[in-house]
Amino acid sequence: MAIWIESHVELGEHPKVFVLTETLGVRRAETIGLLHMLWHFTMKFAWRDGDLTRFDDVAIARGSGWEKEPQIFIKALQDSKFLDDKKIHDWQSFAGKLIRDRLYKESTRVLQNDAKDTPKVVTKPSLYQAKPTKTIEPSVQDRSFTKIEAKSFESFWAVYPRKVGKGAAKKAWVRIPAYVSLELILEAIEEHKKMDQWKDQKFIPHPATWINQCRWEDETGKGVDSTHTPEQIKQAEERYQAIVDREKKRVDEEFKRKEALKTNVA
Repeated sequence: MAIWIESHVELGEHPKVFVLTETLGVRRAETIGLLHMLWHFTMKFAWRDGDLTRFDDVAIARGSGWEKEPQIFIKALQDSKFLDDKKIHDWQSFAGKLIRDRLYKESTRVLQNDAKDTPKVVTKPSLYQAKPTKTIEPSVQDRSFTKIEAKSFESFWAVYPRKVGKGAAKKAWVRIPAYVSLELILEAIEEHKKMDQWKDQKFIPHPATWINQCRWEDETGKGVDSTHTPEQIKQAEERYQAIVDREKKRVDEEFKRKEALKTNVA
């Protein structure tokens, strides 16, 4: 599955791009390409926090497509405020949706692995067991809506001030990342209710829209809390670090191979 990033149409006219273009001495179109390759490199190797400190200047420059002196490229990025030291400026806002999606998938895998490790108890049916009554077969969508999710959704529905599109809201509810708690959402709703905008029903988003846009992360809401145990977090971090180390080694080896080829050709 392809990984994508946001690319705003205003980027080409941003003052920071003008500064970077002038500092590097390249065309503006090339600056845009360098920035996108830098973000792609970050997406691949430092997507959690946008921190590239673990990589040297050569790896960052070559990973961004800059073939000249690496230090010049890094300093230009820092002077134009695209890098804070070696961290992508405002990374959480820039890649927030990707981070949420990846953390959700990761937490889902952890829970699935835990479920596989749990032994199942198999019981034999009794010969005198009563014949079950006929029930309506639930749809695929109904199956994904567990009793716990149904209970938590009703808690949300009870306090959300605009009660429209309940079916769409339910579909959105099951896609909320596992690390977002019900308490966080309910607290965010109470904070939103205090805004002047929410005094008028027509300005309150539909419930499905509010959920799909993760509006509990708005400035009026609170931060995200974690439902993972310290051990699960530690294991996830170790798996991630192993991937980073492997990929860094691959990048370093690829760079050395290309440099060796250049030397042989020369």
